[in-house]
Amino acid sequence: QTDRGIAISEAIRQFVIRFGSAPPERLVTIHYGLDPSAVPAPPDARAALRESLGLPGDCPVVGSVCRLTGQKGLLYGLRGFAQIAPRFPQAHYIIAGDGPLRPRLETEAHRLGLAGRVHFLGWRDDARAIMAGLDVLLAPSLWEGFGLVFLEAMALCVPVIGACVSAIPEIVIDGETGWLVPPRDPDAIGAALHEAFADPPAARMRGANGRRRLEERFSPEMMVERTLALYRSLETSA
Repeated sequence: QTDRGIAISEAIRQFVIRFGSAPPERLVTIHYGLDPSAVPAPPDARAALRESLGLPGDCPVVGSVCRLTGQKGLLYGLRGFAQIAPRFPQAHYIIAGDGPLRPRLETEAHRLGLAGRVHFLGWRDDARAIMAGLDVLLAPSLWEGFGLVFLEAMALCVPVIGACVSAIPEIVIDGETGWLVPPRDPDAIGAALHEAFADPPAARMRGANGRRRLEERFSPEMMVERTLALYRSLETSA
């Protein structure tokens, strides 16, 4: 019924073509854009986060910032963290957000012997400040239409461990801006966390690369220009 449609990721475009019978020539992928200046990092974010939880100022911290639902794959994140916890006894895992899976996640954390190492913060209105204090963002989602949280992490120079599913590989570049792991794979998550914690300078470099990729590939200006170009193409073909 439309002349053109916009998909926010190529993964969504292919899904709609395959399962929605959308004509491929009518559907265009235009990624979201994010101005990094709209996601400022508090200068004391790292220290403030650790102080708020009573943690040492130099301890490594991984975090997930999301709804607590099965889609987000956090059970696998917990199991991956449990694999590296003995090797990094100062490391902690922060989970910011709320949802129906929280009781099961809390039970799993206790089952894995992670009491005191995993912190459930619940729903927060300062998610970006929390993210700015992380050493790495863990997002082992089972699927994502896009995932603005990845752009927010990139704006804050925080490297990302993400599952290699749906739109995530369109945003996160394995070995450059973060780590891509197979879905539902605690072993791979543990290996990525080990690499991030064992070599902090290399992890920070991936975070800096993410900021550059955001500025080069996911700017609001690029999103607007691509959208205007689509509108103009409709005008000329009318």
